[in-house]
Amino acid sequence: MATNIEVLRTTGKVELPEGLTFPRTVRVKISGDVDDELLPFDGDAVLRFQHGRLEVSSLTVRQLPDGPPIQGERLRQIHRVLAQTVSHILQPIPLLKPGPGLPLLSVFAGWEDVKSIIKDGPTDDALRLVASAYRLSYVVGDPPARSVQKLLGIPRSTTGRWIMLARKRGFLGPTEERKAGEEV
Repeated sequence: MATNIEVLRTTGKVELPEGLTFPRTVRVKISGDVDDELLPFDGDAVLRFQHGRLEVSSLTVRQLPDGPPIQGERLRQIHRVLAQTVSHILQPIPLLKPGPGLPLLSVFAGWEDVKSIIKDGPTDDALRLVASAYRLSYVVGDPPARSVQKLLGIPRSTTGRWIMLARKRGFLGPTEERKAGEEV
C-alpha cells in the first residue's frame, strides 16, 4: 500500500495568474504506509491559503500499527505533504511526473516537455513557465528560484536572469518580502 492523501473538503477559492486556482481552505486525510520514509503515519490536516502560501493550520497524526514512532524530523517535512495536496487540488491541471526534490513543478498541463519551451531562450511562453513554477514553489513552501532552476535545468545565474525578465515583462509582480511576486 502506498501513502494516500485524500481531499475531504475545500472551501473558498484563490485565483493566481495563469489560471491557477487554489481553495482557500482544504481538509485532507493522510493514509500512511509503514514503508514510506516520509509519511509512515496516518493523519488529518487543514491547510489555509494565507500570506500567499498554503499553510498547515491544523495537523493530527497517528502512529500506524507496527509503524515507527512519530518524530519531529518527519513532521518538519510536512511541506512535502503540502506539495502532494496541492497536486491533488489543482484543477484541471494534472500531476505529470514529479522528480526527487521537485514535488510538483511538473504539474503544468501541456508543458510536459520543458526543454522544448525553453530551447528558444526567454520567450513569453518560457517566462510564463518560470512565473508559474516560481509561484507554485512559493505556495507549497519550496525555494522558488531553486525550484525553477531544477525544473528548467539551467544554471543559477540564468535562472535569476529569467526570473528578473519575467518580472520586467509583467509575468511576476515586483519582489516583496514573503510574497510570490504578485499583487495580493
